Amino acid sequence: MGRIVVTPPNVEPVTLDQVRNHLNLSHDFDDDLLSLYVETARSTLEAETGRALLTQVWDVTFDAFPPCQVSHPDPATWRILSGIRLPGGRCQSVDSISYVDEDGAPQTLPAEDYQVDLSNLQGADIVPASDGEGWPAIKGDVINPVTVRATFGWQSAPEVPGALRQAVLWMIAHQYEHREAVIAGSAVAEIPGLQQIINGWRVWRWGA
Repeated sequence: MGRIVVTPPNVEPVTLDQVRNHLNLSHDFDDDLLSLYVETARSTLEAETGRALLTQVWDVTFDAFPPCQVSHPDPATWRILSGIRLPGGRCQSVDSISYVDEDGAPQTLPAEDYQVDLSNLQGADIVPASDGEGWPAIKGDVINPVTVRATFGWQSAPEVPGALRQAVLWMIAHQYEHREAVIAGSAVAEIPGLQQIINGWRVWRWGA
């Protein structure tokens, strides 16, 4: 399974005013630097948790569709067993499912051929339609023949849980205080309480 960010977020989980207040700054001389720190902290937290914080579009690729167990005596059970689990945290929508068919031609799966459950904050669950025959056949010798495009993240900064916004502020303060010495990712181990937040909000990855 792979992941490509197609459209990154166009807002950040904290504002420059909030950052200045957190740092007790009364000037805006460092705003350009702080903007960079905000983006760095947010992207680092997303990488550590596997969770999109704000609206962004991902392509998630798979080596295959899950095995279709249509012969299972319980139709509900075979659909669950054949489901795609899409990690990434809060999922707003599954926008498309594309694949390479047995003849090597690119195809897009009709939306009526699958159902999506967006209720899990770990990610989205996608199952074949109840009246369908499971997933289509794909070309086996193609790398990543299945691509799910989905929109992840909370829609606005105030919707992002407070613990995650606090973590971003902690990381920014650490970068600002140790701007000459910080190595990317080292803040996680050095900031008290940060690892606990990351562990509490980490997305546990599933296979396809």
